[in-house]
Amino acid sequence: REYAPGSQVVLDGKVYRSAGINLRTKSDEQGRNENQQFDTSWRCHSCGTTGLTRYKYSQDAHIQCYRCGTKIKEEDKHTVLRPMGFLTDFYEPTSNDVSTQKFIQPEAPRIQLNGTVAPFAYADCGEIHYGSNGEVIYQSAGEHGHGFAICMKCGRADSMTVNNELPFELKQKFHKTLGGGIQMGSKDKDCDNSAVYANIYLGHHVQTDVLEIALKNPLTKEWLGKADSIAALTIAVAVRDEIAAYLGIQTTEMGYAIRQDKDLENTDIRFLIQIYDQASGGAGFVLSAVDAIEHILQNAFKRLRDC
Repeated sequence: REYAPGSQVVLDGKVYRSAGINLRTKSDEQGRNENQQFDTSWRCHSCGTTGLTRYKYSQDAHIQCYRCGTKIKEEDKHTVLRPMGFLTDFYEPTSNDVSTQKFIQPEAPRIQLNGTVAPFAYADCGEIHYGSNGEVIYQSAGEHGHGFAICMKCGRADSMTVNNELPFELKQKFHKTLGGGIQMGSKDKDCDNSAVYANIYLGHHVQTDVLEIALKNPLTKEWLGKADSIAALTIAVAVRDEIAAYLGIQTTEMGYAIRQDKDLENTDIRFLIQIYDQASGGAGFVLSAVDAIEHILQNAFKRLRDC
């Protein structure tokens, strides 16, 4: 995330700017471009479910939400490329001014899960959703939230503008070859812009264990609603910490997030609390807490009352 095109990186006291991505295979001495896989990251406008569908150009037109069956709208899809690496411009001067540093803010991770749903012992308190087939999707939408423009010949990349237009350098007829493709880097504008792709998100995903918690007020029968995002995030942190204490592990072994969701029975909008293992493939931590989740929640609420 810290190497996204446009970001400044400090190394050995020098400030470098990430100028694009590497398109070449590591083992190919001829420098042939690796075939890049584009996927589609999406969010269902009906129920709030998120997901990642592989192979955009063969599957994109047929994406449906696996939870409610709704066809995903075009405006709710993003094209995602997983870069092999990032490159600086060899001909761009560096500096030693570390007082300021430009950083491209990554998006909050999106979590996909199609697992087991179980109510609490007292069903009016809510339900949990858990499984080992969860996917955590990390992605960067660039400086202005519209993705990146990427030359698929040389790898040069930069954020789309605030008006969702191509950045100046990639809007012209030619730009300087970065060296991420077949040709070596150049200080001359000798790479044409015919292979520039717009609105590309950079990201990757990992499969891991995920636990989702939907909380309901047993007196009013109302979910933790769409006005309670701050409360939901606070509870997520407390639950993550209590699971760590229960298992005797570091809190950094797990991540947390929240997601807006729709109850398909009564169409109420609610916030889900999401806890996931940081380890790729899952470490079994969040699933080990499922049987004791009510006790863990009680301790989490006590922690919040006492703070």
